[in-house]
Amino acid sequence: MINLCTLTGVDVRTDLGRVIEMAAAYPFLEFGILLSRTPEDKDPRYPQFRQIADMVERLSGRAKLALHVCGRAVGEFVKEPAKGAVYAGQDIHDLVAAGIGRVQLNFNFERFGLSVEEIDKAVRRTSAKVITQHFPANAPVSLGVTAPNHQVLYDASGGRGVAAAGYDRPFAGKYTGYAGGLGPGNVLSAVAAIQSVIGDDTVWIDMESRIRTDGYLDLDKCGNVAASIAPVLVASAASS
Repeated sequence: MINLCTLTGVDVRTDLGRVIEMAAAYPFLEFGILLSRTPEDKDPRYPQFRQIADMVERLSGRAKLALHVCGRAVGEFVKEPAKGAVYAGQDIHDLVAAGIGRVQLNFNFERFGLSVEEIDKAVRRTSAKVITQHFPANAPVSLGVTAPNHQVLYDASGGRGVAAAGYDRPFAGKYTGYAGGLGPGNVLSAVAAIQSVIGDDTVWIDMESRIRTDGYLDLDKCGNVAASIAPVLVASAASS
C-alpha cells in the first residue's frame, strides 16, 4: 500500500500555518524542503540555509519533514566537513537533528565522484532515513548501499515533471518511493498503477514540479492532491 505522500518544495512564500493544518488533516503527508549550495540554484525552490532552519524550527513536531539535498551539498553531507569549514554555523547534520525525519540525496553517481562505500558510511552515521534516487547511473548505489536506514526513490525525471512510462516493483528489503510528473491531474491514475505492481509492499509517492505555480509551492494544488488520494490511501490501509 501507499502510506506516504511527499509534497516537495516548501519555499519562502509557503504559509507554514497552512502546512501545519494540512499535516494534521492528512497524517500521510510529508513536506520536502530543498537545500542546495550550488550558485546556479537560485530559483524559488531553494530557500537560504537560515530560512530552512527557521522552517524546520516552526514545523518540527507538527509536520513530517524531509530535506532534499542537491548539488555540491550532497558531497558536504557525505564527507561531513570539519566544524567551521566553508559554511560556518550552517552544518547540514545539525539541521537534520533539529527535526528532519528523512534526507534525500539528489546526485548522479557516475558524475559525482563519490564511492558507494562513502555513501553507505554517511547513511549509517545519521539518525535520519536517507533516500537516494534510482535511475540507471545510480544503480550501484541502489544495490550497493546496505545501511538499514537506506531508502530508494524511483525518479528518472529528477524533478523535471516528466511522467513515468511505467512502474517497477519495489526494491527488495528497502522502503521504495515513486516520483516523476505526479500532480493533481494524474495522481489518482498513478496511484492505481503503482498499487497494481507493489503487491504487499508499503511504498510512498513524491511530487514537486506539478504542485507549483509561477515557481512557488501552491498549497491549493497540494490540498487537492491530499483530498483526492486520502480515501484511496485510507481504504488501502484498512484492507491491509
